[in-house]
Amino acid sequence: IKFIDILEDYTVAINTTVRSKPSSLDSKTIIDLKMGTKVHVLGKPENHSKWFFIEYIVSDINVRGYILQDKLITMRGSTDPSITDVEKPKSEDGFGNYYALFIAIDKYENIGIDNLKTPVNDAKTIENILFNQYQFIKTTTLYNEKATRKRVYQELDILLDDMTEDDNLLIFYSGHGKENTKLNTAYWLLHDANPNEKDTWLNLDGDLLPYLNGMDAGHVLVVVDACFAGKIFTQKGEEDEVTIDDNADKKDILSDYKKTTSRHGLTASVNKPIPDAGGGGKHSVFAKALIDILENNEEDFISSENIKYQLQSKIKEIRKIKNLPDIYRNIKPLHDKLYSEKHEIGGKFYFDLID
Repeated sequence: IKFIDILEDYTVAINTTVRSKPSSLDSKTIIDLKMGTKVHVLGKPENHSKWFFIEYIVSDINVRGYILQDKLITMRGSTDPSITDVEKPKSEDGFGNYYALFIAIDKYENIGIDNLKTPVNDAKTIENILFNQYQFIKTTTLYNEKATRKRVYQELDILLDDMTEDDNLLIFYSGHGKENTKLNTAYWLLHDANPNEKDTWLNLDGDLLPYLNGMDAGHVLVVVDACFAGKIFTQKGEEDEVTIDDNADKKDILSDYKKTTSRHGLTASVNKPIPDAGGGGKHSVFAKALIDILENNEEDFISSENIKYQLQSKIKEIRKIKNLPDIYRNIKPLHDKLYSEKHEIGGKFYFDLID
């Protein structure tokens, strides 16, 4: 790899990792770095504009690897690693900073829960698109054995502490879902779930929604590809008011975007079981439709609400082309506001395409 020399000291602006390659997908984590850590930037790879090649000395060991540029800032004054009040980079003229948490399980620890075929591949493909085509600067992935209940809580705690009003967060879940009709709620079955012990499942009302309500992120979108996904909408099951305005002037949209906060969900179904796979290329039907929309989008920005309407026609198209059985009719995307104090009327979630 050819480098453009930089040879300057930078400070880590948000907890991050040093990677073995300039890639979030096919690289290994060398070391975790906490906010405030001082690193020396050796250079920038010519063909990987998002990454810095850095050097970090710990316990007399010289560590070298790659960090996303957006995770580093230059400081006025002290660059002591013990600094804890480093501010994250802020986008002044765009939709803000974009982060994602991906949770996907196709291999379960308990033999009483059937393994699935597509969740991890779906998540990895969508993650790659968001990172390379849209303005996402950090993606955290919990796949299979990493997607335990404890680990999910740990990542939610980090988000609870780190998110600011300038941040946009996408949470993607793909795996088994389970409902409790008497309690009118649903659960995600994570890697270490026990099919007979409800307290090992992740409850959407009691576990997830309080975090979304407590964190300071400006806009949050939860995408769920699982059975009974629509139970995340604990209110009335109605869809939010139709407010698509993606053709409006970007300055007007940005002005409104920064005045409101939002909490939305985008799900593969309302309150029904849905089949695994079927979309081709080792993807679920919902994920394949979402992948095609995100990958082929040429608009500067697109709302999650707009994506929902595109999903409806795309899923019908996939069902028709592949002549899928009637059970696949249960896949009916739903987009709605979540029951949260942080959702304000008119609030939206936008995907911002890289220029």
